[in-house]
Amino acid sequence: MARVGLAASDAIAAGFHVVTETITSRSRVSFMPGSEPIGVTLTAERDTGRLLGGTLWGTEGTVLRSHALAVALQHALTLEQFQKIDFAYAPSFSPLWDPLLIAANALEKLRSHGIRP
Repeated sequence: MARVGLAASDAIAAGFHVVTETITSRSRVSFMPGSEPIGVTLTAERDTGRLLGGTLWGTEGTVLRSHALAVALQHALTLEQFQKIDFAYAPSFSPLWDPLLIAANALEKLRSHGIRP
C-alpha cells in the first residue's frame, strides 16, 4: 500500500472541495504471469482539477507507481495534464493503460461531467 498527498478526508478538513474516484485494474497485461489486481484512489480539487493525493494498493507495482503520482503532486498537475503523461508500455511490467491513467481518466470524467464511467 502507498499513499501520496492528501486523502479525501484530509483535503476536506483543509477546506478543499474535492472529487474522488476509485478504480481496480491490473499490475501487468492480464495474460502475463504475475499479473495482479491493483487499486487506485485519486483525489482532486473539484473546481480546478488539481491533483491532491492518491492511494494505491495491491501486491505488485504500488510503490513504483506512487513515485509518478508524487512528482505530479510536487508540480501541481491537474488531471488534464496528468492524463497526457506517456507511461512506458511493457506487457511483462505494465499494461497499455497504466492504472494511474485509468483512475485519472475516470476522475476527470466524473469531475467535469458528473458522469460515473
